[in-house]
Amino acid sequence: MQIQTNKAKRIPIFEDLFAHYPRCAYLAMRNTRVLETARSVFKPGFRNHYLVLHSSRLNDGIVQCESGLEAKICSLMEGLPHIASYRSQPAALQIRIAGRKQTVFPDLLAIDGTGNVTYIDVKPHRHTLTDSFLARSEGMTAYTAEIGGAYQILTEKDLNSPRNKNVSTFLSRCNGIVRRPLAELTWHWLGTLPTTTTINEALNTLDPYPAAQSALCGWILDGEVIADLDSTEGTLHQTFQQTAQHGRRVRYAPE
Repeated sequence: MQIQTNKAKRIPIFEDLFAHYPRCAYLAMRNTRVLETARSVFKPGFRNHYLVLHSSRLNDGIVQCESGLEAKICSLMEGLPHIASYRSQPAALQIRIAGRKQTVFPDLLAIDGTGNVTYIDVKPHRHTLTDSFLARSEGMTAYTAEIGGAYQILTEKDLNSPRNKNVSTFLSRCNGIVRRPLAELTWHWLGTLPTTTTINEALNTLDPYPAAQSALCGWILDGEVIADLDSTEGTLHQTFQQTAQHGRRVRYAPE
């Protein structure tokens, strides 16, 4: 799915904002702090897969990933509106596997807006079929049930979905932090558009203002502008609906 662009006219209210607050025309830099993990991800020694530093708009920091697959799953989580935050290698858990206590490190921990936790293992599908992993997943399921959480296994098959393709499209436009005055103006401007306006038409109209495009794409990922990210026909050609609020999931930068 590719965002179509054309030559768009300048919009007076945006021109006025940038005349008074020139920095609003640009995205602020995302935090470059590397988020903590319960064990070292980058360490000396031979690895048969590559490691990835994933820049997360949701966590406002750098997530350390033990594989390319894990980094792709992190990108997918950026487009799940019920997720408030997530961490990689979050904790060393003592769980019972095949009758014996063992220490395991789940790949991810996702926390939703109400504080519910889900521990996630990210593995190639073939690895999830082994006896050792089946025993581990059984132990993790029992452990998370005891603490009132949940357990989930994600593989490369979860990336073969319309949502993942749609999320990738919008996430590619969110390369920094939108400044609050621009966010407020863009939200107001969206409310003035005809209800038949599609997402692609709105993005095309905002073509002279990449930071405003980033705001719109972020709201779609956050569920604050409602669109069907699971659409097999692509989300860009859908009409959309604003919710009552914005900016609840990801912070804005000050002017």
